[in-house]
Amino acid sequence: MLRYYWLLIFLLLLNPTFAQDQGFVGPLLNINKSSKIFKNYNLKSNVEFRQRMFEWSETESAFNNSQQRASFQTVLQSDRINDFNHGFGAMYRLNYQSANQFRLIQQISFINKIKDYNIGHRFRLDETWRENEDFIIRMRYRISSQIALRGQSLDIGEFYFKPSIEYLGIIESGYSTEIRFLTMIGKKLKSESKIEFGIDYRRNVNNFTRNTTWISLQLYLN
Repeated sequence: MLRYYWLLIFLLLLNPTFAQDQGFVGPLLNINKSSKIFKNYNLKSNVEFRQRMFEWSETESAFNNSQQRASFQTVLQSDRINDFNHGFGAMYRLNYQSANQFRLIQQISFINKIKDYNIGHRFRLDETWRENEDFIIRMRYRISSQIALRGQSLDIGEFYFKPSIEYLGIIESGYSTEIRFLTMIGKKLKSESKIEFGIDYRRNVNNFTRNTTWISLQLYLN
């Protein structure tokens, strides 16, 4: 079965990422920390750094560091009851070449089981403010799973495959749609601590020039 997982990863990376006429590539580092603060709630903190490093188009390719961002996000999330939980929070983003952003977040998530696999679903609504920019509302749905590469359960020290797809409806002086494909290989370090590495590809359906591929490293320190 392991070779089929790797084949799926290869197809997901090859098809959307390199078939576009124009886009950006860069590194993305994401550090996550979960802390119990109330009886039934956890504080999910997140720090993210990203930078566009390379730009390609039909006519040329070149190094381009036009976008550098650092984001700080906190979500207060309830414990899961009957496979459902909810949360709300905020994010502040430093944009080194443009106006900074502030965002409010509301979300509901749940898990359903198909045979031996858990399928996660998340519905999120967020609102973003930027100085001298249009107000942005985004309606988001994400479906994801975590698949052990050996056996049916994931033990400490073992690897897993984590695919996800997210759809975003964006209202910003008009309406647009974005699709995100995430394919990660992870390793369980401790009971709730993990490290993941892979590709985060984002494509704006209404504007084909807004295609970004992030080389993603994610840490979960719980």
